[in-house]
Amino acid sequence: MFPFPPLAPPLKPYPLRLIIHRQGDAYTAHFVEPEGQESESFPLTLPLDKAARDDLSWYLEQYVGFVGEGDRAHASKLELRIDGWGRALHDALFENAEGARVHMRLMDAAGAGRATSLTIGSVEPEVHVQPWEMMRDRQGPLAFRMTIRRQLQAAG
Repeated sequence: MFPFPPLAPPLKPYPLRLIIHRQGDAYTAHFVEPEGQESESFPLTLPLDKAARDDLSWYLEQYVGFVGEGDRAHASKLELRIDGWGRALHDALFENAEGARVHMRLMDAAGAGRATSLTIGSVEPEVHVQPWEMMRDRQGPLAFRMTIRRQLQAAG
C-alpha cells in the first residue's frame, strides 16, 4: 500500500451577488457578499445600448454563417469595439467605491483558488440582455476566473 497524504479540505467558495433595481429611468445596484453583508447602493448605468447589443448579436449569430465582403468590413469595425464593451461592463459594476472593494475581495478569492461566482439578479429584461460574460479588467476576461450567471429576482 502506498500512503497517501490526507486530502486538503476544499476551499470555501466565494459566491457574490449583485442585485439591480430600476427606479424610474435609472438603475441602482448593491452587492451581497457570501456572508450576507450588503454594500451600499450605487447608481448603475447599463453600458451597452440597443444598437451595440444588436451589433454584437449580428456578429455572434449571423456573421459567422453568411460572410460577404461587406460583412467582413463591418465585422472588423465591431471587433475593435469588443474590448471596450467588456471594459465598460466591468466599469459599470466595479468603478465605484463599493464595487472597487468588492472586486478586490473577489479577485483575491479567485487568486487563492476559491470557486468564485457573480450572480446578477434583477427583474429587468434590460439588465439580463447585457453581455455580462464579456466583462474584462486589466488582467483579461472575468469569465476566465469566475462563473457569471443571471437570476430572475422575485418581484416581491
